Amino acid sequence: WWNSSPSDYTIVLQNYRHPQKSYKLCSIRMRKVLIKILQAKPSMYLRNELGNIIGAQFLYSTLLYLHRVLRVPSPKKEAFKPLLKTLNENGLVVLENFFSTEEHALIEKSYRSLESRFVTQQSSVPLPHVSALSIHSPQIDERVKKLFVGNPFFDEFATAFLNRKYHFPVQGFFMRIFCDQDEGKLPQNGGTNNIHFDVPARTLKYFYYITDTNEQNAAFTYYKGSQKRTLKRALFEYKKSIEYARNKHNPNHGGEYRDGEPWVKITDEEMQRLGFKESFISGKANSLVIANVGGFHRRGAFPKAGVRETVEINYRSIEMIRNDLYP
Repeated sequence: WWNSSPSDYTIVLQNYRHPQKSYKLCSIRMRKVLIKILQAKPSMYLRNELGNIIGAQFLYSTLLYLHRVLRVPSPKKEAFKPLLKTLNENGLVVLENFFSTEEHALIEKSYRSLESRFVTQQSSVPLPHVSALSIHSPQIDERVKKLFVGNPFFDEFATAFLNRKYHFPVQGFFMRIFCDQDEGKLPQNGGTNNIHFDVPARTLKYFYYITDTNEQNAAFTYYKGSQKRTLKRALFEYKKSIEYARNKHNPNHGGEYRDGEPWVKITDEEMQRLGFKESFISGKANSLVIANVGGFHRRGAFPKAGVRETVEINYRSIEMIRNDLYP
């Protein structure tokens, strides 16, 4: 299990059962606890209400911030420096024509041939529909895998931005997010359709647009500059962290994937009071969006029936203890 991806080995252990051998079940439980510790990732907010009231969220986000900025800076390629400057200022960068025309055509062809194999994610939020396929799936053309898994740009740029080395295999997915013709006017709320941040510190996610993406098909939206650590943001996080902790007892505040997962509502008006304006991150096919998802963002809505087709690569696992111990 050590050499598997951060999600694969958990499924193996969860499916293991041996009722006649209680000592082995005990061992499995201990391994589950160990795995939970090793794969723990930073969350948006802490869940303890009293702790958040006395400032635990502020301490938590401050420690995460210092953990990033006080590390010895990683060597940075000259080509990365202007990208890093823009990313630090705005919170995101858009690179058009990221792959060659031939490479993009190969990616799209592979995506089209495998759409029927995508796994639909079960969600407490009915719309939009989300289906995905791991970039490590054996059905994906090896040439396509090499463009993402074997591409040094993704890991090297992440290391330069986060000042940490990512040791795991790239965690990427073919993603298909859509609403059908008769669903365009139905509510699309909750989960990542709500304004949120992934972690109260800098973290990185790539969105590769397989087809043209804009306001008509739920383009990724971002509040530029909101990734910066300011007193105003810290106070806002403090307020929301208390709401978040309280919502774990509220059945009407389910998260995107689990009913018991708390969530807090953040409005566009609140963002405007903080001085941030929402931007649709539109892009032509073959564009790569590099985003610090420690800033406020959300998935755009579908004003009518449509589909968003992307490859998403997430570096949130870089904070796992297991990442530092990975062979």
